Amino acid sequence: MTKAIRFIDPIDGVMVSNAAGKLHNDSLKIEVSLDAYPGRHISVNGVHTIYRNGAYRATVSLNSYKNTLEAVDTETGAKETIRVYWLKNADKKYRLMLDDNIWCLQDIARNADSYKSIFENPYLGFFKDVHDQFGTKVHMHIYYQCPEFGGFNLSQMPDKYRDEWQTNSDWLRLTFHADQNLPDRPYVNVGYDQMKYEHERVISEIKRFAGEEVLSPVTTIHWAEVTKEGCHALKEQGVCVLTDHGFRLLDDGTFGETEEDYIVYYLSDEQVQTALTYGFYKDHSEDIIFCPDAIVLNSYTPQEIRKLLDASLDNYPKKSYVGLLIHEQYFYPHYVNYLPDYKERVLAGVEWCIEHNYESSFVKDFVFE
Repeated sequence: MTKAIRFIDPIDGVMVSNAAGKLHNDSLKIEVSLDAYPGRHISVNGVHTIYRNGAYRATVSLNSYKNTLEAVDTETGAKETIRVYWLKNADKKYRLMLDDNIWCLQDIARNADSYKSIFENPYLGFFKDVHDQFGTKVHMHIYYQCPEFGGFNLSQMPDKYRDEWQTNSDWLRLTFHADQNLPDRPYVNVGYDQMKYEHERVISEIKRFAGEEVLSPVTTIHWAEVTKEGCHALKEQGVCVLTDHGFRLLDDGTFGETEEDYIVYYLSDEQVQTALTYGFYKDHSEDIIFCPDAIVLNSYTPQEIRKLLDASLDNYPKKSYVGLLIHEQYFYPHYVNYLPDYKERVLAGVEWCIEHNYESSFVKDFVFE
């Protein structure tokens, strides 16, 4: 029996930036590798492969956003086809993401009679300063409610600042994160109906108090562990890209992806590793793009953040997008795990990106055709 041809790298759904290959005129040349029995004659898009180091290899050209790669055994006629995407504008881009947001909105609501601007809130004011200084675009993932400080939910958020939210929507976005902070891993067994309800409730309130301009088809779900049914509900409501934090400081002191117990939504280990390697991966079964590559700034000192970002360049040379992520609660002195150097950690990540010639961009601006 003839062994089937299988693409090893890239796999179906990979989304590559220019860092994954070499530009040549209007195309990107990348190396592909395939698995099949030795001694076969295999070509990819008409390019003959060479069997080397246990795999069939060839250099092929990507010419557009969506590219079909077809491997053919020229003797038996066996074929294997995958789709690969070329993100021409993804190089040297970074984004700052804020998780677990609700207390800043609670503060604005409680001070609506005195705050003339949302940026009088110290937390949002800080990120406005970061934007003004560095041009950084900020994406906030928000809860519907919190029980702290007497309780609050988004229905209590006034719409008096709606025009200001819209005016700043070129750099500040709001999207769904979860219903609330606890319990942990709230969507690991979620059904379609619950996911749809909780997402719709938050989006409806955002539209009311801030306007559609601040929304995005990209978001991060709390803990980034969601069933396929839950992700299907999100996709039907316009969520096309799901992000996560993909880099950690490992127990041995090195930097990389956690080997054990690392779940990214419902993806397989192979899909997760592909997304980590290239930055973006599209699951064709649900038509959702995954991006598990943010660095959690509240987990590291400013010095470690720079070291981690340096290491990510070495460990993942085929991707060139950087996601910076930090959680809201660590900003506040009353929080049990308050970080006095919170601002310095944010600045360490942003300044590293600027020093390495990264430009701030929302994912939606380069991940779609």
